[in-house]
Amino acid sequence: TKVGELIRMLEDRSVAAAGGTIDLIEQSSGRPLDPDSSVDQLAEPALVATERFLSYALRQIEAFKTQYPSRVGFHAVPGSPIVRIELRFPGLVEDSTSDRPGLRLQGRHEFLMVLPRAFPEAPPRIIWLTPIFHPNIVQDRDAWPPGFVWAEQPSLVALLGGLAETLVG
Repeated sequence: TKVGELIRMLEDRSVAAAGGTIDLIEQSSGRPLDPDSSVDQLAEPALVATERFLSYALRQIEAFKTQYPSRVGFHAVPGSPIVRIELRFPGLVEDSTSDRPGLRLQGRHEFLMVLPRAFPEAPPRIIWLTPIFHPNIVQDRDAWPPGFVWAEQPSLVALLGGLAETLVG
């Protein structure tokens, strides 16, 4: 049996009524399964069914990562539309390690990307997690690259590029 057949069976029974399509996701990693893979080859006893917009988003994030393999990391939160993303680009943070206040460069920044059900028509929410000194980004708040308009360029590759550019100035 192929994973694709299992997906079609689940769509017929549950998601079709809601008008959507699904992906099967590995529970531990959050990665979508290949519909052409065999059910016999599944490494995990439990899978998560999610709407297909998540695999579309993960493919875009992976495409951005291939451009900067050592500077981008991400992890999809299993069973949810949340992706934790790490950018390893230099950005300013307040230096609280010395007696004199000032700024220093930090090369690791994390944020959560929350994908709405209407993605890609609706933009994701970006919630910055790490400390940062920037006029357009505040820790624990929604963040967005200045001048980036989702309706004009609805692409996670472009959005992540805008966030990296915002970091390095």
